[in-house]
Amino acid sequence: MKIVKFVICLILLISCWYSRYFLLKFPDDCSAVLSVNGDEVYPKFSKNIKNYYPRSLSAISSNFMTFGRVTKKFEIAEITPQTPPIDFKIGDETYYLHVWQHNLTEFKATGAENVRDGYYFLTHKWWDIQHTFPAYILNKYGKILYYRYARDDTGKIKSTSDFKFTYTHQGKKLYSLVEHRTLLIMNDLFQPIKRVHLILTPRNNSRLLDGHHYILLDENHYIFFAAHIREIIDNKNDDIMFITTPYIQEIKEGKIQLEWDGYDFLSMIPLPYENYPILKGGIYDLMHLNTIVIDPKDQNLILSYKSTNTLFKINRKNGSLIWQLSGDNDNFHLTENQKFYGQHFPVFTSTGSLVVFDNHHDTKKTPGFIKENTSVKEFLLDEKNKKILKYKKIMLPFKSFSMGNAYPLKDGGYALAVGKTDISDDLCAQEWSADGHLLWTLESKIRGLNLFCYYLYKEEL
Repeated sequence: MKIVKFVICLILLISCWYSRYFLLKFPDDCSAVLSVNGDEVYPKFSKNIKNYYPRSLSAISSNFMTFGRVTKKFEIAEITPQTPPIDFKIGDETYYLHVWQHNLTEFKATGAENVRDGYYFLTHKWWDIQHTFPAYILNKYGKILYYRYARDDTGKIKSTSDFKFTYTHQGKKLYSLVEHRTLLIMNDLFQPIKRVHLILTPRNNSRLLDGHHYILLDENHYIFFAAHIREIIDNKNDDIMFITTPYIQEIKEGKIQLEWDGYDFLSMIPLPYENYPILKGGIYDLMHLNTIVIDPKDQNLILSYKSTNTLFKINRKNGSLIWQLSGDNDNFHLTENQKFYGQHFPVFTSTGSLVVFDNHHDTKKTPGFIKENTSVKEFLLDEKNKKILKYKKIMLPFKSFSMGNAYPLKDGGYALAVGKTDISDDLCAQEWSADGHLLWTLESKIRGLNLFCYYLYKEEL
């Protein structure tokens, strides 16, 4: 009996050894491209280079390594600094694919026992926009389950933003994110399907997206926006003034369904323009658009203008203004307690309420502005009579000067990206209950690097 057990164990050991060293084995082809999950590795394959780095890896689903015409599937159990490189053979030579990369972030989560299992989607970056980090999926314990880098042809890491999941009307699951101002759409195995961008028109001379936000409806239908710099006459000083205005395209099957230019709607921006924040080069950040959302009741669009402290609802067919919420020209008669300032990420709950992440940071210098902490505000609107039917406010224990969102959960709670706060440069995200109790916190283990999380999405399991 002991001999039989020994033989079985020996067979298993040999199988594991064989699997490790020969499962990822490819025929020798000096001209072939080496890729992982549909993207070429870095550096480009050369027989003289032994170590390689993938653009993406997943501990959620299978990974695929391709060399020439041969593709092999492989799994990884975890993504940690201790995870060893993956050995693979090309011909008789052994090479190494590194799972952990030098600027991946380790995270620390507290309160995992208080929240439901799920996947947390986030992009993480330095305040200095010259330094960027990958897009991540984490679990509630702060463990990395997936990462993706954006690299240019030289291998330099580029910006990523707004990483999220989408279920189409047909029930198909897609992943997507903005990579260096172009949208990448991936299938449910994180394999690239296509890259898309804005369409050039007489009113738009750039294909590049704004990195803040986008709407993906399916792999051939999306809504994008960008920021245009425009020149206007400053009548007060009899001079030329440069301002930012948003530009929106809805694209379906390669054709523009809606083209909306904020320059045509300058009249809805309160004067004087000199009160607005100034960007590099003396450009007034007049119409700073950070989020667009579809109202599920009528399919029209809601735009979040941070610089005017206002949500604008526009007709999705002709672009006309329907109403304004908060700001100087508020149509719903909000009280001071209900108004928001420098807000981000309006989003609808499953019950029809509108959630807003109120940074409460007034870049416009509104007279009478009252300083207070950031909060999550939830409104049930009566659009016909321009009234607030229900209102809820959860005050947060920090001030977020920029970025951030409150993503509504099934139980009425919220998953938050906290943005840039006044209490910690290491704090990334939190989860709060519907009645205002802090349940879960995510922090970066890399201290003092000024790392910030812009938007966070949670896919509940």
